[in-house]
Amino acid sequence: MRKGLVYILEDELEMIQILEKRFEKYGLEVKCFTDPHQSIQEVIDKAPDLMVVDIHFDGSLNGFDVIAKIRTELKLEFPIIILSGEQDHSEIAHGLEVGANEYLIKPPQKNEFEEVISRYLKAENLKNSDHNLFLPTNSFFKESKLTFKVSIKEIHPAGITLSSDHLINKGAVFKLGGLELAKITPNCNHVLVRVIGTAIGTVLDKNKFLIYLEIDESQNAALTDIKKFLDSKHIQTTIKN
Repeated sequence: MRKGLVYILEDELEMIQILEKRFEKYGLEVKCFTDPHQSIQEVIDKAPDLMVVDIHFDGSLNGFDVIAKIRTELKLEFPIIILSGEQDHSEIAHGLEVGANEYLIKPPQKNEFEEVISRYLKAENLKNSDHNLFLPTNSFFKESKLTFKVSIKEIHPAGITLSSDHLINKGAVFKLGGLELAKITPNCNHVLVRVIGTAIGTVLDKNKFLIYLEIDESQNAALTDIKKFLDSKHIQTTIKN
């Protein structure tokens, strides 16, 4: 059985060495690039099983550009993980928007790192890992449905903050739907929202999580309808600018 192939686009030598050692530990073949143009050419010649991309580079192409080309021009579907020191929510949102599957902050913690790569690589390609492995799915063409209870904590001009007993990873796409929502918001039958950051434990209850969702800009009217409905039911919500 062939080794899994991983490409790393990164301009920091120390980070390249760390990532290379981690991937090779799991029996994966690794190719590293410091030039975005070279990485795109290599992807054209042979697509990897996984690619790790930094955002900022000196020159005409940055990490966002590389991901956008892979998704829109080359139409390739392999998983892409952004690894960056940038923690701004708008940067995270943009990375997911152009086609990244995950957004990790440097330096990635070992457990988080193992969890993410095992989610997107086949278990048989991950040797010597004591982490529970996930079976990958094609996130571009397959859709899974998961139902759980949440409560709305805040409504923002661009989205919603939910509280939940479940940890939902960043990049997941939510469809708030159903007959009841259709009654609340005649503007659309469902509202698409996207997780901006990994859910975090609340201060008062570590077993609950806050999930930050960004609403599709084309459906702001639906968000307004939901806010009006909650207000009419005397459910306290807040608007944050």
